[in-house]
Amino acid sequence: MTEIHAIWFVVAISAIVALVIIVATWQYFATVRARASVAREDAYLAAGAAEAQEKTSRELERLAADTADLRDRVVAIEKVLREVE
Repeated sequence: MTEIHAIWFVVAISAIVALVIIVATWQYFATVRARASVAREDAYLAAGAAEAQEKTSRELERLAADTADLRDRVVAIEKVLREVE
């Protein structure tokens, strides 16, 4: 009977070790997939951020030009008002 218990003990330990190896392997590959997903998401967000930055830069240039135009107009209006006085 002791021999059977020893066999069952070895089988049980082998099953536990196999389960630990399976779970560890499963988690390793899940981590690899998650990291790949994060890398793809970061690349996507970086592309979107670059696009937004370019758009903001163009808008800022347009606003600077509009501000310069307004400044010129105000100077012209001030000149006309001074001449009227």
